[in-house]
Amino acid sequence: MTTSIAELIVFVLMIGLGHKYLPFKLINRQNTQYIIASILITIVLTGLSYTHLQNIPFILISITICSIIYISYLLIVKDPFIYQILRLIKR
Repeated sequence: MTTSIAELIVFVLMIGLGHKYLPFKLINRQNTQYIIASILITIVLTGLSYTHLQNIPFILISITICSIIYISYLLIVKDPFIYQILRLIKR
């Protein structure tokens, strides 16, 4: 818990200092799509955590389900990143 709090504090400080030297918009349309996908994955993982699976099955199931959700979401919103990856796979 302490490490998570320390990492969050460092992240916020680095965003603040970085914005001072390299102006950027933290939240825009492109970033919002990734944030929504992350929220969906968080909800799924929270639900999976209540299933009381053993460690290895939980890891395998969560990686599979979350990958499917993330890829599906990016395809639905027609994100250019997923199409670049699909082009690389087709080569």
